[in-house]
Amino acid sequence: RISADTPVASIFLRLNDVRADGKSWPVTWATLNLTRRDSMSVPTPLTPGHVYDVTIKLRSAAYVFRPGSRIRLALSEGFWPMLWPSPETPTLTLPTGASTLTLPVRPANTADGVFLIPQTSGADPAPAYAPANPDASGRLVLTNNEPSSPYMVEGSNIELASSSEETSEITLGDPLSARWRQT
Repeated sequence: RISADTPVASIFLRLNDVRADGKSWPVTWATLNLTRRDSMSVPTPLTPGHVYDVTIKLRSAAYVFRPGSRIRLALSEGFWPMLWPSPETPTLTLPTGASTLTLPVRPANTADGVFLIPQTSGADPAPAYAPANPDASGRLVLTNNEPSSPYMVEGSNIELASSSEETSEITLGDPLSARWRQT
């Protein structure tokens, strides 16, 4: 159950494993533009203050929580630059005791299976934005440049490579200023 104070709002969910030492590991995530709560093809504005029942499915993930871990579901209205900002800055309200999180539970007697697909990659780890702070006007610019990283396709005589340049920018407090460029 959720309500917003604007006609357009989104919700971003992050399921994390919080280990006994306090470190948090991402497990999976989901997002929903709440104007598409009933239909992805026909958006319907929210009525500010009205409470809606929505179902949001997290992305599939093969993950086992270890003993001593805590499960944390973090909710936010935005997750820029991964999620494009709403045209205003909405406040979401979740009535307490009304929402549920349902996760699949693997039977206790199931043994781990052998993973037969070999992992092959010549690429570097997932790209990351360079750290940045807003300038005096509140403009924040995030950049991510991935240089070419050629690698051979296993079992063939084919070499692949790619590179990218990505820039995301926004002025704090002005969601309509968001821009994103990628080459």
